[in-house]
Amino acid sequence: MSLPSSSSKPSQTTIKSFFQPRQPKYAAPPSQPQPLPKGLSYEAPPLPPSLTFSSQPNPASATAQTAIATPRPSSQAGTQTQTQTQQRPVEIPAEAAIRSLSASDIAALRRINALLLPVAYPDSFYTAALSSPFSRAITWSDPAPAAAQDQGGAASPSPAAPKLIGGLVARLEPLTATTQALYIQSLALLSPYRAHGLETGALADLFGAPELAALAVTTVYAHVW
Repeated sequence: MSLPSSSSKPSQTTIKSFFQPRQPKYAAPPSQPQPLPKGLSYEAPPLPPSLTFSSQPNPASATAQTAIATPRPSSQAGTQTQTQTQQRPVEIPAEAAIRSLSASDIAALRRINALLLPVAYPDSFYTAALSSPFSRAITWSDPAPAAAQDQGGAASPSPAAPKLIGGLVARLEPLTATTQALYIQSLALLSPYRAHGLETGALADLFGAPELAALAVTTVYAHVW
């Protein structure tokens, strides 16, 4: 019996055979497009309407931009134009009234200010308030009580006198060489009579005064605690 020769044995695969060197593959640079296969063509899609560029401007848009950018000419050259808004009349209850401050209101106004404001105003404050055209008194008239019937059956109502429930005191102060400011020194109203637009009505009556309209008042301010 003859033994098989060693030459007929298949050679054993080594681990090195699994690590065969490979040629590196390089991708084309982005600036160089890849060639398309034969028979295929590519067209770039059109831009959407919002991104379409035109060398000629749109007349409508140019007109709109011109209207926005160009300021309107003023009616008087060299003067500042001020926009005046229409103010609605302030409605107050029929029992309330707003008028100029009088000497008979000073005692009641002192009590109201001492009750509601943390400031003790001196006598000079109320003296100046009487002489100022920018002070207002807020009064309230209670409805007349039901009158008793006399023997003849006729009613004899007695209307109640108006009472002071609040007040507004203001004064003018210089702002610039040609303009002035209105300083609201005090504005007080008893709590049972609030939420009726009385303070707003007092301010509206003050702002609509002819004495104020004749002045160059450009600023209104107040001190708030």
